[in-house]
Amino acid sequence: MNNTNNLIITADDFGLCESVNEAIVASYLNNNITNTSIMINMGDCQHNAHLLLKYSMNYGMHFSINRGTPFNKKSTLCDSDGNFFDRRTLFKKILNRKINKTDVEYEFKKQLELCKQNNLKISHFDSDNHVHFNPFIFNAIFPIIKEKKLSFRNLKPCFFNFKKGKRFVRQLVFLVLYNYIKKKFKIDHIKNKYFLSLYDIFDDFQYDEANYFKLLQNSLEKKTIELMVHPYFKSKELNTIYPYEKTEKFLNNCFVEGNILTTKKNIFKNTQFKLTSFNHL
Repeated sequence: MNNTNNLIITADDFGLCESVNEAIVASYLNNNITNTSIMINMGDCQHNAHLLLKYSMNYGMHFSINRGTPFNKKSTLCDSDGNFFDRRTLFKKILNRKINKTDVEYEFKKQLELCKQNNLKISHFDSDNHVHFNPFIFNAIFPIIKEKKLSFRNLKPCFFNFKKGKRFVRQLVFLVLYNYIKKKFKIDHIKNKYFLSLYDIFDDFQYDEANYFKLLQNSLEKKTIELMVHPYFKSKELNTIYPYEKTEKFLNNCFVEGNILTTKKNIFKNTQFKLTSFNHL
């Protein structure tokens, strides 16, 4: 194994609901993920934090201003019912200058504080729907990032999928945003140099174990990579979070991915990567 090629495998959405927690814990115990990120503003945060500590998991914070309970229900991030806007609405309002930067900073600060209150030591973060890579949002939270010396998920793609137009455009946007953030904010402590997920090689696909290896084979010699995964188990609670008719394909992929990562052990053992986490870099 070439130990210069580090691989972080992160399961997003810890804390989303109990069935997602169960799938992520099982994946971790099978040595098929090395890292997770907690949505501290979802559900029973004390219970969710307890699980992370109980199983000695490596974790960061999954910053969320699209889902979960806002700390300020009357902020510009929320609708008249006190619920966060979805990502599309949020970004549109940012473009129309209808979002206050201080509201974004406040939610980020309060979520970090809630982690601390639950004995979670946060050294890195990512975000729901990758909102932290929006320049307006990143600018809002940068003072806290700098003060606390936080690392964060870098979305720079490992390679470009020229065959899938929609995915290629998304990858290109991530690269442009990475270069902008690195230059404007003089970021030099990003731990994952590249980012990838199974969506980088497929738009419509059937999940299976071989797809992971195809993806990683396209990513050799990239130093430190973060692979994002979404292992889910089915539950009634999850179906209330995701209206199934609108998210059927996504959920089915997550269920299959959950099955892959929880029924076999050490499936990444024989790759040419050294498995690691943000906490160990």
